[in-house]
Amino acid sequence: MNPRQNEILQLVNDRKRVQVTELSDI
Repeated sequence: MNPRQNEILQLVNDRKRVQVTELSDI
C-alpha cells in the first residue's frame, strides 16, 4: 500500500467520523 493511499484512507475515515458525530448530534 502506498503511503499516499494510506493518507487518503485516513482522510476518508475522518470524514465518515465527522458525519457520524453530526448525525448523533441531531
